[in-house]
Amino acid sequence: MKKALSKLLLYLCCWCGLLQFLYLHTCLHTYIKCLRALNRKKIRSMERLALELTVMPQFMPPKGGNVLLVGNEIFNLHYPFFYLESNVIAIDPLPKNRKTSIRGQFIVDRVVNIPKYLENNFIDLCQFNGVYGWGIDTESELRSSLISIHSVMKGGGILIFGHNLKTHNPLLLGNNAKTVKIFNDAGFDEIESVTLPIYLDNFCIRAVTRRADIKR
Repeated sequence: MKKALSKLLLYLCCWCGLLQFLYLHTCLHTYIKCLRALNRKKIRSMERLALELTVMPQFMPPKGGNVLLVGNEIFNLHYPFFYLESNVIAIDPLPKNRKTSIRGQFIVDRVVNIPKYLENNFIDLCQFNGVYGWGIDTESELRSSLISIHSVMKGGGILIFGHNLKTHNPLLLGNNAKTVKIFNDAGFDEIESVTLPIYLDNFCIRAVTRRADIKR
């Protein structure tokens, strides 16, 4: 019931122009709060709140840019509406999750295969949150996924990568040299470690930028 209600609310608000009005006439923080309120199936954790209200607004794509969302579940039903002035592509290996993609293009496949669907130098912003440790669990899977994402991103494009630290962290990623090397080897350089409240000690978000000069 909550799933159907969330989809209906977002559809109606988009169709009547309410979301566009809020996007243009309120601050981004207020707009995102309104989006969260419309999705009745959102994750209500403090980690997700920090991601959506603190991190995502820091790294908005340019107007008319292209956004890639890796993973497409009902709890992030509202994410494509964060980027009203951008083109949104979502990729997920489960066909059933097509139903939760109500704005933009939806691709049924694993993210490692994204170069089959998108051209090089195309994506401005990629959001890769809650996928590592929840399906992408080995180092080879993570490395190949990051390389594939790099191949479709523009030089200087931003990758937001979020994951748990204490649970669902098979490779023990975190603020360590191993993690930095995995990203560097795939062609990404660290921008900054996004600062989260101290009580969110099981959650890590990295913001990295695509290097344009990597040779394969």
